[in-house]
Amino acid sequence: MNSKVENSAKLDGYIHALQRGMAKFGSNSYFLILRDGFSKSIPISLIGSFALIIMYFPYADKVLSQETLGFIQSLFSPMVSATLGMLALYISASISYQYGIEKQKTAFYYLFVGVMMFLMQIPLTLDFNGSSVNNVVSMDYLGAKGIFVAIVMALLSGRLMELFEKHAPKIRMPDSVPPAVERSFSMLIPMLCTLLVGVILRFAILQAGYSSLHDVIYQFLQIPLTSLGTSALLSFWPSLLFSCFGSLVFKVILQLKPSLVLFGKRLT
Repeated sequence: MNSKVENSAKLDGYIHALQRGMAKFGSNSYFLILRDGFSKSIPISLIGSFALIIMYFPYADKVLSQETLGFIQSLFSPMVSATLGMLALYISASISYQYGIEKQKTAFYYLFVGVMMFLMQIPLTLDFNGSSVNNVVSMDYLGAKGIFVAIVMALLSGRLMELFEKHAPKIRMPDSVPPAVERSFSMLIPMLCTLLVGVILRFAILQAGYSSLHDVIYQFLQIPLTSLGTSALLSFWPSLLFSCFGSLVFKVILQLKPSLVLFGKRLT
């Protein structure tokens, strides 16, 4: 009997320790930036998913002709490309903007720099029919393939902007200059220094023999994680992510519930 009580007490202690750890993790400023930044991109994901469902609605080929299906897919394809196809770009912008809000800075400058830092890491060469085409950007890097790079560059650019804004020299303007113009010039040096770090990072990656930051992440993160297969370590991550973002997902579902009910009534 005593052993059961002791085991129960130990289990309660582990649970409370885990709860305290998750509460501390949940109050971390960078986690809040990621959470709120991702939440701003949810409407874009939902719109793209809605268009994708219409394009490939189940059993639509049993009812509609191939010409009609082709017309519907061609009609909604630009919507998918403009939403899900460029999701990494929107996530980069939303996280960078949220970083500025969280740190009580001028958020739009953080947004501009975050997007520029992300775009600077994208390869500008595309292999097409065995030949190399320069000065082009593949849409693959703007979509799901570039989301992790977008997160990294948004947080990195935000942190660098914060440091340079605090320590870098500022351009002083006369008192007669409007505050908006003075603010723009005061952000010039922090933005320039941050972008120079991005240039150096890209140069270092190319000198190391990699094509881009995406390639580095693929080599050091994606391949090892893929090799884990269905191990317990890999299975832990969905639970962690759901515990962090699950409430956010349920809020979205609850907000969509009236529209879904109305849509179901119209179908019936």
